[in-house]
Amino acid sequence: MQSKVVESRTGRVIDDRLAGAFQSRMLQRYMAHIAKCKNPEILDVGPVSGNNVSFFLSLGARLSICDFMLRLTRQPSSSEPKKALAVLDYRDRYFDGIHVWDIPDHLETWLLSEIVKKWFAMLKPGGLIMMLAGPSSVPRPSLHIETIVTDSMVGLEEVPELKLPYFHRSNRDIEIAMRPLEQHASFLCTNGEREFLFRRP
Repeated sequence: MQSKVVESRTGRVIDDRLAGAFQSRMLQRYMAHIAKCKNPEILDVGPVSGNNVSFFLSLGARLSICDFMLRLTRQPSSSEPKKALAVLDYRDRYFDGIHVWDIPDHLETWLLSEIVKKWFAMLKPGGLIMMLAGPSSVPRPSLHIETIVTDSMVGLEEVPELKLPYFHRSNRDIEIAMRPLEQHASFLCTNGEREFLFRRP
């Protein structure tokens, strides 16, 4: 029997296309923030999902896409990620929101520090970054794409062909790594996934 998901906004029943879909309070708060912005500008740093693109466009936001994760998987050596940073050449104080999914899980500390500086510069004051982190106990065995199933449900789609290292970080480590952004909210999902919202003061 096929499982079903009920969309909280409309009450309609939708096929659960992704095993392991989980309730996302982070997504709901991020949507509420975007809804309050006038002519919102948002950035998807990847991995990019067609479902996510359609979802955010339906909110009336202007969406920019820069699949930083895909670029990292194509780099031939550990020195090349520095070049990938160059693609994040957006204007300062341009975006109301950036969704980075679980990218920090796959970045060395030095590279995460550099990309956080860029995210901070690109965000408008009060802007939010939406991110996930893998379970605090057992790391995921492979890279996943986070796909929005409904306005309150997110699914994890395994992508074994994309190979990146995994760096487990505690909640405290994540908070420190994301400075000077401020932690706005954090949630622990029933499947162990950790959700965070970070805010530019």
